[in-house]
Amino acid sequence: MAQTKSKVIDLNQRKDSRRRSLEKLFQEDGRILRGYLFKRLRNEAEVEDVAQEVFAKLARMPDLDQRISQGKNRNFLITIANNLVVDMERKRATRRSYQDEQRNQSGYLVYELSPEVEVVANEELSLLKTAIMKLKPTWRRAFTMSRFHNMTYREISEEMGVGVKQVEKYITNALMELRKAVYGRRVSLRGKSDGK
Repeated sequence: MAQTKSKVIDLNQRKDSRRRSLEKLFQEDGRILRGYLFKRLRNEAEVEDVAQEVFAKLARMPDLDQRISQGKNRNFLITIANNLVVDMERKRATRRSYQDEQRNQSGYLVYELSPEVEVVANEELSLLKTAIMKLKPTWRRAFTMSRFHNMTYREISEEMGVGVKQVEKYITNALMELRKAVYGRRVSLRGKSDGK
């Protein structure tokens, strides 16, 4: 029991020592590290991210106290920071290369969507699908022929047996209902909300 208690005390002392070492390193060389990073990155947010990652890496090092006691702390910090910046730039270059390749193949720029943007887009798509299915049949038919089959208003009017002006009204009404479903309010023809 006494031996277990002394091991716990020893672990706590090591943790305190590591924490003190990190705090000392941060106080002594944190400003210099950030200055170096700003010269490389020119972006405050990225500087803070990389600086935080440097200290997170240090906190995970089992031999931190030994490395700090050797006295070459600044060089050590700069080396870690430099490696992180090089990794970050390599990832950016890979991402740019991939986007360029996608653009060259398709003619369009392909972006990676963040999970949040993807969730919102999927929710809006679901709302839109539901709203299209709830449209009056004539509105839905005119809208789908126009948007999904790339038919002109004249072609739609011939297909439906109505005038071009009537097709315009069907599609206008369909668009207003879809906006209302997705954005939660009625939108007039002038783009202003009528609050209904």
